[in-house]
Amino acid sequence: MVRRSFILSLALVSLTTVPAARAAASFIIAYDDAADSAYNSGWANGSNGGYGFGAWSHSALGMFAMGDSNANGTLGGPGINVGGRAWQAELNPGWTGAAAVRSLGTFGVGDSLEVDVDFGIAPTPGHGVAIFGSSDYCQVQAIGSSSGNLLINTSATTVVTSIPYSDGGYRVTFDLLSATSANVTIFSMASSAAQTLTLAYVSGSGTQMMSLQTTNPSAGQAVYASRMKITSPVPEPASMLALGFGLASLLRRRTARS
Repeated sequence: MVRRSFILSLALVSLTTVPAARAAASFIIAYDDAADSAYNSGWANGSNGGYGFGAWSHSALGMFAMGDSNANGTLGGPGINVGGRAWQAELNPGWTGAAAVRSLGTFGVGDSLEVDVDFGIAPTPGHGVAIFGSSDYCQVQAIGSSSGNLLINTSATTVVTSIPYSDGGYRVTFDLLSATSANVTIFSMASSAAQTLTLAYVSGSGTQMMSLQTTNPSAGQAVYASRMKITSPVPEPASMLALGFGLASLLRRRTARS
């Protein structure tokens, strides 16, 4: 009797969750932003606000703080601040590379990572945000002067996007389509221009990571980020219905045998 009741409960839960699945295409599995209380005393190596992500790992050759992204250039906004602040990273003079790195937890095929970034006045060779695994990397990069467009780099290619360089901030989205491909979407907060490109990206085995990259900045210029979110798709209604009908059928068979 207990077993039948349990199966019936599963069937009912499956069926009653169909409207919710129809209403939302994805759910959040990881989230963090610069307003989290974990950063009230600063952005330190090992800081870990929000949920679903690993702790931040900072280069020993840089400076890290909670800053104002609106001061990272000449536009003065719209910027990417959350609660009036953002994560600010810059490497020491003469150094170029990953300044801050973070594990993306369970981020995998079918999932989507959104990151709000501000590249400021990027010097050559530029500032960037990237995901990488054991086999490849996929980087959005701002390079040189404000007359150029943003780039997307992987180990195999460099693509010049249609998105103009600006110091007003961007929302960058990485969608893992498969183990060998990804969509990259760039939305400019200054101009509202947007573009999505599909690239070969071999995620490989193990945990995916995200990094903020910078070169020796001009005075007061750094790479900023303020908000990270990973979403995962909700099962389609047909799948939920099939699960519910399957459980109901199992219940009927067990009832007939009793």
